[in-house]
Amino acid sequence: MSSDFCQHLLATLKTSTDPKLVTLRGLLAFGVSSIYESGDITATGLNDAEAKRRTDSRLDKALFLVLQDAGEERVLNTAIYNQTIVIRIVDRLSGYSNIRAVRLALLDYMRQPYGAEVPSGYGQVGLEYVGRTGHQYDRAANVEFEAITFKVHVDFPDD
Repeated sequence: MSSDFCQHLLATLKTSTDPKLVTLRGLLAFGVSSIYESGDITATGLNDAEAKRRTDSRLDKALFLVLQDAGEERVLNTAIYNQTIVIRIVDRLSGYSNIRAVRLALLDYMRQPYGAEVPSGYGQVGLEYVGRTGHQYDRAANVEFEAITFKVHVDFPDD
């Protein structure tokens, strides 16, 4: 397989002009600069972003949207791969309302037919909403978050 759908989705969330994604980015404290791949946010970066958001009076916006490529598996004897993507909405000291607003906007986008956003080289793509954690708190990082899991069923016709 030549590419992963998480990487494609990350680029789409950052660059697409789809009105639903424009709305989603507007709910994040720093717009496109609030969208990350897992592992790219440091403790210092988190603290700096939270302080800047407070200084800029953006307390009504979530800090980060973080995408995690959580692996893939091939469906036996087929060209179909099931890729798992976990998207975390991260905030700090602002309650659940910011996270909820981002979750609703994200699900509004992800639940639409995905055909127009399929990258070249992919065959059919099916997107399955697996579930969400609900409001969570990580004491070590002092952050609130919600994790939403999707399975992407991708048919690679050349495999």
